[in-house]
Amino acid sequence: MPHPAHVFPWLHGLNAYNMLQMAFLDPQRTQVDYHPAGFRKITLVKVGNMNLCKLVGSVSPREILPDSLSDSPGFLDLSPTEGVGLRNFHIQIAKIATVSDIVVYSRRGELTEGLMGVAQRIAAAQREHAAQHPGVAEYSTFVVTDPFDVFERDHPETVAVNSIGACSESTMDFMYQERSQMSAMSAATSIGHNVWLGNVADITNADNTIQPSSSWQIYVNCMHTPGVPNQMLLDCIDREVFSDEARAKATSPPVAHIEFPTSGSLALGNLGDLELNALVDMCEWMHKHAAAGHGVLLFCDDGYTETSLLALAYVIYSTGVSAAQAYIDLHIKFGRPFFSFPADVTLLNHLQSRLLVRSPIDNVLRATGRPQAQPAWFSRLDGSLPSKIFSHMYLGNLLHADNHGLLRALGIKRILSVGETLSWTPVGDDEPDEDTENDANVANAPQFGSKVCNSMLPVNQSRSRERVRGFKVMFIDQIRDDGIDSLSQNIEQCLDFIDAGYRANEPTLVHCRVGVSRSASICIAEVMRRQKLSLAAAYLYVRIRRLNFIIQPNLRFMYELMKWEEGEVARAGVQPYRREIEWATLCKEISCMNRAYIP
Repeated sequence: MPHPAHVFPWLHGLNAYNMLQMAFLDPQRTQVDYHPAGFRKITLVKVGNMNLCKLVGSVSPREILPDSLSDSPGFLDLSPTEGVGLRNFHIQIAKIATVSDIVVYSRRGELTEGLMGVAQRIAAAQREHAAQHPGVAEYSTFVVTDPFDVFERDHPETVAVNSIGACSESTMDFMYQERSQMSAMSAATSIGHNVWLGNVADITNADNTIQPSSSWQIYVNCMHTPGVPNQMLLDCIDREVFSDEARAKATSPPVAHIEFPTSGSLALGNLGDLELNALVDMCEWMHKHAAAGHGVLLFCDDGYTETSLLALAYVIYSTGVSAAQAYIDLHIKFGRPFFSFPADVTLLNHLQSRLLVRSPIDNVLRATGRPQAQPAWFSRLDGSLPSKIFSHMYLGNLLHADNHGLLRALGIKRILSVGETLSWTPVGDDEPDEDTENDANVANAPQFGSKVCNSMLPVNQSRSRERVRGFKVMFIDQIRDDGIDSLSQNIEQCLDFIDAGYRANEPTLVHCRVGVSRSASICIAEVMRRQKLSLAAAYLYVRIRRLNFIIQPNLRFMYELMKWEEGEVARAGVQPYRREIEWATLCKEISCMNRAYIP
């Protein structure tokens, strides 16, 4: 692949009439008629049904050509006509077609009017593109005359979908992989005696029909429902399902299904005493049945979002800890990935006293009569914790990095700041008032260049005014998420810093401003090297573990990671090297996945 500087900002998609995009990415207007030299690809175009007889990396004619009724003789131009786009993954198929020799094929390989018509339109588009860009390389169009079964028989490694519509094992279905890996990550695990937290896949068959398990008798489906189940409903379930009289009449083991509101849907200001007490009643009811030997499963579609409010409330009730400690325990002690909302933090902070008063466990509130004070970091929590990618690496945002009380509670010892500056807050009530030992260390600290500040000094030396010890920090400065700045030259030193934490058992928080582009790119690189995974597999690995935050490395960062992957493979001595997925196909898959979440 060419160096990123040779294909950007061209790959972003520059439309001469999009003044904003041009001013941002190409203010000198040097790239309007630019055509990258030395960038020659092969694009496979399938004519006919794309659900059968498809080769790896194939596209349909409509992905690279205008509508057949259009007067435009060239390739499809999807460059944005307005706004600044740095994540135009959806245009890459059409962009790469302009620098490709193109192979057209069909199921039977016969030179039909339809097959030859597509080939002729593509050849005409190549001639038109050459006329608009004098001096570019000459590209050709080829037509395959062999039927598809020749590929199946002689070259099965090139087949993505066979003649009966079955996907080959070597083909990566991103949507399927995202779903299956997400289900595996959030599969049911215990959060207390006989109480489990999981996802809908734990109770569904391959055909997506509900199949209750013998492990659980009570299924709590956290979903969009109007209100918290009240005591009358819980008593009714006890009477109609679990009473001795009901059991005597039943022909099968007792099973109860109940619905509970999703996380983020209950705002404290909209709840009265009846609703607040009903939430405590629910926790008490689950605990009662768990103690009686009835397995309880809290579940939702993804296993980490809608269930979080009830799971956290149950941890407070059943273990007698504070709301803040429940967040830490659910993540560390019970090993659960979860996502909650600011409204959940507010509600649980208020609800804590009610839960602890009725908790079966002795706790601070019952012992002293006073509610346990929350640590200062909890008041700064926006609901979400940093995402645990590995035990030695978390991915988060600037709010997480600034909340050093939270980082200490999670056991994080290192901070890798990618393009952002930490705004350390004053020492909170939960943080020891530590002496700065030697303020002269600030003046005597090594001077660093404008690009990278690789500080292996504790934070209290490099930022002694905060009087916070225990963190080792690396700053990667002047890296903006603007589609122009490069991350390539910083990847190795970032991975060295993370690896030092891995070897010293000092987990690292990697962050930028939002935690979806710059820092996510570094985390993808770490997964590639640590797990020996391809870029595509590592991207999915990080994407899934970022939970409700959709990682969105900009187009240039993703390209740089693919280029970096070439170096990793060369360093490992893998010969011959065959990339798992080509650039345009990877971008197409990312675009398809994002479409479900991002308009």
